[in-house]
Amino acid sequence: MQPPSACPCRGGIPWQGVLLAVSLLTFWNPHPTASLTIQPVPADVAEGRDVLLLVHNVSKTTAGYQWYRGQIPDRSRLIVSYSNLTHSATQGPAFSGRETIYPNGSLLFVKITKGDTGFYTLQVATADFDSEAATGVFRVHGPLTPPHLTASNTKVAEGDSVQLVCIPNDTEISIQWLFNNKTLRITDRMQLSLNNSILIINPVLKLDEGEYHCQVSNPISSLKSNPITLTVIGLMAQPSLRATNTEPHSVAMTCLSDDPGISITWILNSQTLQLTDRMQLSPDHSTLSIDPVRQEDAGDYQCEASNPASSTRSERYRLAVISEERTPGLPVGAVAGIVTGVLVGVALVAALGCFLLHTRNGRYPGFPHLIPPQVTPGLREGDPSSDSGLTQTSPFPEDPPLSPQPPPVPHQLLALG
Repeated sequence: MQPPSACPCRGGIPWQGVLLAVSLLTFWNPHPTASLTIQPVPADVAEGRDVLLLVHNVSKTTAGYQWYRGQIPDRSRLIVSYSNLTHSATQGPAFSGRETIYPNGSLLFVKITKGDTGFYTLQVATADFDSEAATGVFRVHGPLTPPHLTASNTKVAEGDSVQLVCIPNDTEISIQWLFNNKTLRITDRMQLSLNNSILIINPVLKLDEGEYHCQVSNPISSLKSNPITLTVIGLMAQPSLRATNTEPHSVAMTCLSDDPGISITWILNSQTLQLTDRMQLSPDHSTLSIDPVRQEDAGDYQCEASNPASSTRSERYRLAVISEERTPGLPVGAVAGIVTGVLVGVALVAALGCFLLHTRNGRYPGFPHLIPPQVTPGLREGDPSSDSGLTQTSPFPEDPPLSPQPPPVPHQLLALG
């Protein structure tokens, strides 16, 4: 058997030559390495907290580090430098006293202020005098203040529009809208403008009724505004008017409506009714009573129902008052009593006159036994009748009794039309 160092046949290449070629390729093509990067921890930080600029992929042959404020290395903006040879740090012109550099190149900021927001650049020097640079950025956010929410109207009729405006006190914030403490679902009836600070709803529907907030946020916190409750008032139905006579000379009119939360106004002849001392309204103004009714109360009455968004009137109701003459200073009952007494007196006088008249004529209607017999001349009383046919005179026929009818008593009329 031939040794491994033997030259193989058929044009083979000695194995020692293959190893030499691989070694040369490895020397001229080293393994690729990751580039230098800066990771801010955290990238968004609250004012007064700490932030670390963490360095990744630093070369093991690094001789030192230099940190600059900004995106370009500038000696006037040098913060601090560190030497791996002496293991010491040197402060630069931009050093504030709140920075600490570590041997691996990372830079710590303590008690961050909003002025620290921005870019920071690290420059790394190697032992062979080569250099590499990387840049990182972080943002400092101050505490938020609650925004203020306003509305063009908090009570809106269904079908109208409303505008809500969120007024923030901070910059670099985002604005969201909440409805009943949940994220508002934007529909095709809603429009956002001016960085979401203005919300317009057009047209407004009943389902839009509820509590609204706007919320401002930055990467570290969020705050809600004051609440605004939107009330959507539906279209009102026309009220109806009903009238009744509670007494012979009084009337009560009632306004009927199914809509809640309304106010009622009374109208006479298209003008607001001016109440008099004869008029009275119920506590909710739904009933108008007039007692007594007079001629000047006649006319066309309406009730108007209204809410903060709309109003509507009932149909006209005509009140007609029929005037009547009264005895000055006497009530109706006294007048009727006087008339009745006069009629009874007249009837008695007439009956007495008739009685006297019949008495003089010898007639006693209704009393035939009081009529004296009439005797034929030449005959004595009690003699039998003669054959001449003369007989006792017959009594007069009865007269019908008198029944006087009094005239009708005048009465009052109150016609409601």
